[in-house]
Amino acid sequence: MDPTRPVMSENDAHAGNSANLDAQEEAVNKRIDADVHTLMENYKEILNLSRIGAKDHYDVNREAFQLETRADSMVRAVQSLYLLSNALKLSLLLSQSPMSEARNYEVDQLEKQTQQYQQECAKLLKEHWLS
Repeated sequence: MDPTRPVMSENDAHAGNSANLDAQEEAVNKRIDADVHTLMENYKEILNLSRIGAKDHYDVNREAFQLETRADSMVRAVQSLYLLSNALKLSLLLSQSPMSEARNYEVDQLEKQTQQYQQECAKLLKEHWLS
């Protein structure tokens, strides 16, 4: 252990956790936005492709393929949103469970113990190396 290296404070750890949560939230929001954008764009294209008019056999087949491709893309986007919704529900349920209370208590105890160890280390460093 390097005695000159500063020890991470509780505020620094909290700031790191907050930054991590903010990054995860931003990633989830981007994923939602991308899936909704995909749904909207494909829906618009399906409406444009479904226009009735004079079309030959080649145009009908090409548009049918494009419609299937757009519909498949929409299904994937909806599945992605559905899975994300389930993951968020599960995360919410687990964060409110009695186990999370026990985990929070254990975290508090470990943080207190860590602070005690940090104070003891600082005291020993002062006594033996920094005098």
